[in-house]
Formats: sequence, C-alpha cells, structure tokens
Amino acid sequence: MVSVELAIGVLAMALVALVGAFTISMAVVQGRCGDTAAAVARQLARGDRQEADRARASAPRGATVQVTTSGSRVRVTVSVTERLGRIGPVRLSAAAEAAIEPGVAP
Repeated sequence: MVSVELAIGVLAMALVALVGAFTISMAVVQGRCGDTAAAVARQLARGDRQEADRARASAPRGATVQVTTSGSRVRVTVSVTERLGRIGPVRLSAAAEAAIEPGVAP
C-alpha cells in the first residue's frame, strides 16, 4: 500500500516539475522575443541596418521577425512556436515599435 502511494507521489512530483520547467522555458523564450523586437526596432529607427541584423540573430531559434513601416514609425514583431515533447505547440510573440529618427529614410 505504501509503495503505491509513493509511486503516485513521485509521478505527481515529476509532472509538477515538468510543467514548471516548461513554464519557465516559455517565459525565457517570451523574454527573448521581446528583447529582440525592441532591439531591432530601435536600431532600424536609428537607421543602423547592420546592428539591426545583429539584433535579429539573437531571436530564438525558428523565430520569424516581421518588420513593418508606417509613416514615421517602425514596428517589429517576433514570433515563434515552441513545444516540449508532447506539450505544445505554444505560439509566443512580442512586438515593439519605435519612431524613426529625423533624417533616417524609412
């Protein structure tokens, strides 16, 4: 009887640990998407395409970086689909917008 309860308890703890690890992993990826979007938007607003390309390289693996320019603003959206084994897919995305600096061609 005790061994059955112990086995169920161990399995429950393993499941809780797996869900916790997945949640933390998704939070980290979401943060990287936001950081990448902000960095790319900032560099494009400054007109520094080389640094914007470097910032794009920091995007999570498999992420898409979409840039749209509207008037005097540049908007960057970073999206990625993540999964952990059979858990997922989970779609994560972040966007950032910046005003294009005077004298910079859109």
